[in-house]
Amino acid sequence: MKTMNILYFVRHRGRRNIISGLFCVLLSSIAITAFWYSEYLHFLGKQGINEVDRWLKGGKDNCGVIWTNGANEEERSKCLSEISKLSQIEGLGASTNLYLKIDENGYLRSAANIQKRNGYMFEAEGEIKSMRDDLCDCIQMLSTAYGIHNFKLSQGEPPDEWDVEDGTVIFYLGSNFKDLQVGKKFVNDGVNCVIGGIFEKGQRIVDSEVLTWRSEGISLKYSSSLDNMLVMCIFKDDDAWYDFINPFTCAEGYSFVDTCDAVRSLLDRYGISAELYKVGNRINRYAGYTNEVGDEIAGFCYMAAAAVIVMLLSFQLISIMLGQKEIGVYFAFGISKKKMANILLVENIIKLTMGLMIAAVLVAGFLWITSQPAVLADQKYMFKMCFGMPLLLSFVLTESLALVSTVIPVIKLSSMNVAEIIHNGWK
Repeated sequence: MKTMNILYFVRHRGRRNIISGLFCVLLSSIAITAFWYSEYLHFLGKQGINEVDRWLKGGKDNCGVIWTNGANEEERSKCLSEISKLSQIEGLGASTNLYLKIDENGYLRSAANIQKRNGYMFEAEGEIKSMRDDLCDCIQMLSTAYGIHNFKLSQGEPPDEWDVEDGTVIFYLGSNFKDLQVGKKFVNDGVNCVIGGIFEKGQRIVDSEVLTWRSEGISLKYSSSLDNMLVMCIFKDDDAWYDFINPFTCAEGYSFVDTCDAVRSLLDRYGISAELYKVGNRINRYAGYTNEVGDEIAGFCYMAAAAVIVMLLSFQLISIMLGQKEIGVYFAFGISKKKMANILLVENIIKLTMGLMIAAVLVAGFLWITSQPAVLADQKYMFKMCFGMPLLLSFVLTESLALVSTVIPVIKLSSMNVAEIIHNGWK
């Protein structure tokens, strides 16, 4: 009953102050949105470091990148092929996103249907869009690059365990394709293929752009889900073709420095100029840039939050000054100062909660737009990050603003008695 009485008076006062109330809701939604997104960026930077550390074999500080400069393609590939066979190297090679053409009645037709049903990762435009039913989203890499990633299989074996002919494509499929037969050999688009294994559910791959991107800036996504993805590993023995940017991981028992020395020795022997850098350092820089942007947004948020507090307490002070006789009547009919203080607090909680709800819609809408196109698993992953700790902190901010902005009006109200409020006015 007491709660119903408080809500009744809140509604009654809200009708009289609807314009100021809407203005407070609007400003608070802006402040909360800014705070929410800044916390999301801070969380994203930390989460990105953890993701890269988890999904690279040996962690981010065990992984480097060879960036060759101006080398002949054939000489570069020969050199990198030899580097991939060094005892210090666990894995070497870049990955590429592509559309895989599926034979009309081929074995991968069922995989294409499964992928379509669960949502594509890549956006199709123009001619590709008209061919979408005959294409699969796929990640391509040389078999030597498999060792870079910390993949776990529920079925099958890694590429080096398969005895296949040179040029064979070994497919590794996400958990959505678990019903396809591991070890099945077939031909697709004139190429010999075999299903090498099925990934465990929840496996992810570090995005190649994150590993190889050298520009300054932030990254909103560090890894991609493999649950609905095909990974094709091309088995090549001596004539493998390597791009000019190639991530690598150090084999167990070798330090990053020792591995770089061995790689540099071969590069020098082939007369190839190249930069070698540690992925961990670069990922820390991305996270640092992300935190800087988050700090800038947070600075705006704190100014907006201060404005919200000033506005809320000002409107309440004004409403008390202009409606002090009405408040005196409330007191005369037995409404205690404690209950009146609760009314003021509930008013602010309602306004700021409405602001939080609007902020949630704005953040969700922005996240939905920036996550397109993405497979369902990736969208869920991003929403989970944004609506986890950032949401909790935004809720804490909302309630804190409501409490702080109520303090001064309540203190002033508590210092007055009924006669002073009605007859003497506000002092």
